[in-house]
Amino acid sequence: MLGVIALFLKNKSKGLAIAGTVLSLVAMILSIILAITYTAGFAGAVSEGIKTAQAESSAEADRDVAVIYEVTGTSAGSSITYSTYTDSNSGTEQVKDQALPFTKEFTIKAGGTFDYSSFYLMAMNGADDAGDISCKITVDGEVVAEHTSTGAYASASCTASSMDLNE
Repeated sequence: MLGVIALFLKNKSKGLAIAGTVLSLVAMILSIILAITYTAGFAGAVSEGIKTAQAESSAEADRDVAVIYEVTGTSAGSSITYSTYTDSNSGTEQVKDQALPFTKEFTIKAGGTFDYSSFYLMAMNGADDAGDISCKITVDGEVVAEHTSTGAYASASCTASSMDLNE
């Protein structure tokens, strides 16, 4: 900028003024080119990151996850209640006078619309069952909840949610 001003001054040599003006123009052009290059590179990286995240999310949403409810113990007639909430669908079932061991297996889809699941299993001994009763919830091969109780009318309760699984 000062090179341009120096060009218009009278009785001064113009060599340094021309050199300063040329160097200023070259620096300005390089600055613009580098700004465009960096912006394009950043935008490309962000776009690629979004595509990768969407592909991973889509693959996760299509994955089947095995869930297993198990009750074990010495009880001859347990009362068992279990419920599941996943992707805005829920269901609760109860069985009475159930001989042990008891197993309920089912499959859910991972990463559904709401991407939240909760699991509940409760087992209770009868009046004549003084032994142990245990519950266990396994999700995708990993035990996520376990509990054991002992005695008449003892109850074992297991709960887990997909929020617990992500920690």
